[in-house]
Amino acid sequence: MKKQFCTYEIALALKELGFDDKCFTKWVEDIGRTSFSLYPILATVGLNTPYKKESNGYNQAQVNEEGYTFTGYKNSVLDHGKEIISAPLWQQVIDWFDKAYNLLIVVKYDKIYGYKWDIRGKKNKPLYRCAVTYQRLCDAREESILEAIELCKKKK
Repeated sequence: MKKQFCTYEIALALKELGFDDKCFTKWVEDIGRTSFSLYPILATVGLNTPYKKESNGYNQAQVNEEGYTFTGYKNSVLDHGKEIISAPLWQQVIDWFDKAYNLLIVVKYDKIYGYKWDIRGKKNKPLYRCAVTYQRLCDAREESILEAIELCKKKK
């Protein structure tokens, strides 16, 4: 399941670009190390406001009985007084670039060459076309997002 979420480095760059959508999980600093790991709980439940209560597991019965609602992790909300880095799904990032920056990331599969990608702007105008092909979808998707991040940084 971990492969469905973008890397810490990408999540951090997205936060700097203004990403603040709700996410199922977050990145947390490993104690005593300079590395980060996905938070092991893939859901947070809260009462009325984000993070008022946090559970050590997502129990649907408890959610229904006590009136908890799923809140998700947002970069703009402190979690127990600390800033967080939310961990979006890859597709969530692609959708966000379209909504926030009018960048459409298109990853295509070619039977002969493998995966290709390009980035399009307003009116489907090609902005960047990758000259390399990839054997794995995950590699093509990650590289396309990294390029979209660089395009957005240049705009700022």
